[in-house]
Amino acid sequence: MDYLLDTHVLLWVVSEPDKVSGKHRKIIEDSNNRIFVSYLSYMEISIKVKIGKLPDFKTDINTLVAHVESRGMVNLNIEVPHIQHYQNLPLIDDHRDPFDRFIISTAIAENMKILSVDKKFQLYKKYLKVV
Repeated sequence: MDYLLDTHVLLWVVSEPDKVSGKHRKIIEDSNNRIFVSYLSYMEISIKVKIGKLPDFKTDINTLVAHVESRGMVNLNIEVPHIQHYQNLPLIDDHRDPFDRFIISTAIAENMKILSVDKKFQLYKKYLKVV
């Protein structure tokens, strides 16, 4: 099964693994699953570090990307179908976060399930499976 990590789960996986739920940990560690990370998550992390929203995150992006790859996860380029799905995804008033919406759109375009702890992702359960 293919899964896309939400940025929040990615941050926990690499910097606070004890916070990763047992369910998510089991999925991530199952060798039958492929775990993907969108390059957009790296962009989101970079922006949040720069504006002070992640003051405790000290890992530079090159190290983060290498860490993800060393764990057997797959980095996912941003592609035109991801952008198209973003454009077509209905805008829900309770959720306008562009990074979250792009992660969701990417998962839809790639027919992946998404691993997230963000309750707002459930607003899109009509379009994809959120674990």
